[in-house]
Amino acid sequence: MIDETQDFVLDQNFWNDAYKSDADQVIVRDFFLEEETENLSVGTALDVGCGTGLNAIMLANKGWAVVGVDWAPHAITLANGAAMAKGLDAHFYVADFTNWDPPHLF
Repeated sequence: MIDETQDFVLDQNFWNDAYKSDADQVIVRDFFLEEETENLSVGTALDVGCGTGLNAIMLANKGWAVVGVDWAPHAITLANGAAMAKGLDAHFYVADFTNWDPPHLF
């Protein structure tokens, strides 16, 4: 629980710890994204701030080639594990996207 009387920073450690302790509280499925991509031809997608990759994996399940990036190592471990378990074309990287060199252009 966040103490509202203290200043805090939502930094890499904050998010990594959140995914370790309260993953169910920080995983949010984007139904808008699912709806908006429903009638699109499959392609390549970049998911910035992907967390555990729930939205990227949803796209990969539809045939999209997906790259996700997040700075929380634990979240990326979960995302890569989920993608590998399902044999999906989804690759996840631990990085600060503001200074990250993606594997290709999007």
